[in-house]
Amino acid sequence: MRQFFDFKTDSTNPSLVFHGEKATIIKTSEDIRSDEEYIADYFLTIYAMNPHGEYFLFISNQNAAPFFKHITHTNAKIALGGDYVEPEIK
Repeated sequence: MRQFFDFKTDSTNPSLVFHGEKATIIKTSEDIRSDEEYIADYFLTIYAMNPHGEYFLFISNQNAAPFFKHITHTNAKIALGGDYVEPEIK
């Protein structure tokens, strides 16, 4: 979670700027792959919305840099189903 909260991107388009500490987490999931002796892989998946109402996907594991991507509202609705939150228009 610390990696998510510390994650930042910038953009010339203000609606695509992402700062983890300012994002609203919509849904999280964990995937742990292990055997009897140790955890072989751990993945944390987070769907989050920035203050401009744009959705992003963040996937982290202990072995690599996080995967991060802006996702459209159409794809967010598909991925999140009933967890999808319509952004507030300001």
